[in-house]
Amino acid sequence: MKIGIVTDNTANLPKKFVEENDIGVVSLYIMKKGVYSRAVELSPAKYYNELRRLDYVPSTSQPSPLDFERRYIEKLKKYDAIVSVHISGKLSGTVDTANMAARAVGGRIVVVDSKLTSWGLGFLVMELTNLIKNGADLDTVVNFAASFEPTVTTYFTVNDLDHLYKGGRIGKARTLMGKITNIRPILRLKNGEILPAGTARGKEKLLTTLVKRSLSRLTSENIKRVAVVHTEDVKSAGKLKEMLRPYVNDNGARLFVDTCDVIIGTHLGPGAVGIIVQWG
Repeated sequence: MKIGIVTDNTANLPKKFVEENDIGVVSLYIMKKGVYSRAVELSPAKYYNELRRLDYVPSTSQPSPLDFERRYIEKLKKYDAIVSVHISGKLSGTVDTANMAARAVGGRIVVVDSKLTSWGLGFLVMELTNLIKNGADLDTVVNFAASFEPTVTTYFTVNDLDHLYKGGRIGKARTLMGKITNIRPILRLKNGEILPAGTARGKEKLLTTLVKRSLSRLTSENIKRVAVVHTEDVKSAGKLKEMLRPYVNDNGARLFVDTCDVIIGTHLGPGAVGIIVQWG
């Protein structure tokens, strides 16, 4: 059985990887003053520079059912089954729309809520690609996707919580709200939900704490991959990479820095930085 993969743009996957592995990518949307733009068509660097100047937070929207239907129909011409893995259902309605489209199209399409996003979702797609290349059957691929979330830790910080609050992406994390000078929140993605993970005063302390939290499983587990993501805070991302390097070189883990996808970045705001670790 030939199995194809569909995901969404929040997975942060490089264009080369997507093309070489024939990954179907469905784009979410960003709306500014009533005008919708496909996220995949925006330059992250230009968008984040613009976001700093805006006096409002743009809204984001999941793909339409038609977007998914077109992608599924295209993939079913080449594959016997499709595994469609997406951004956490607690952060976006993308999974619901994917399920709606899958029912409309018919065929063997299995939609999975990854409970992840950004490179956490990207790591999942990479693993699924390898499973399929090694001959895994559909049940194995789906079960792997459904149980992958606990193998990933995601910790991040933002300049302030305004973008997350206005975008409706925080619940319990609202308890960290405040305007205390030089104190920054530390947040995590757990079971698909953004949760508070502490605060830190000052940039150096913030980055040190972020690394410490991200590596909390190091005594019992091995690091497989690490992504440092940011919304145009290249300096902090570079520092985090250097701070992480001693922990990942010895076991051959891959460590890299990447600009966060614009959908996620819209809700984090400019100047956010995070560490996503795959364990295994």
